[in-house]
Amino acid sequence: MKVNDGMNGFTKLKDTLSYKDESYSMMPTNVSDNYTCHAFDRAGKLHLCTDHGEIMICDHDGNLQYYLKDAPFGNRIECIYPASRGLVVAGVNGYIWSFEMKNFDYGAPYAKL
Repeated sequence: MKVNDGMNGFTKLKDTLSYKDESYSMMPTNVSDNYTCHAFDRAGKLHLCTDHGEIMICDHDGNLQYYLKDAPFGNRIECIYPASRGLVVAGVNGYIWSFEMKNFDYGAPYAKL
């Protein structure tokens, strides 16, 4: 999946998604293309959030690396902040979620606290 379409901005995720890896096989096909916020971590990875509470992590080239299954589905995400030990995510109505970074070679890069 390519999120960045040259210099012209973002493409629709669901139109460009490819299931090349097992980690994508459990990703729903009805992913929202209404991105509400984004942030880059220190490694240059892009974290995208949607109005349906989905969090996607892309590499510096815009290729989808992971779809976070512990995301707060059904809650609009307004802000995401990659902190030194993980992610802090804020949603509507004052909700805040935190995710701790995991040091595994495979699987989810974050675990919901």
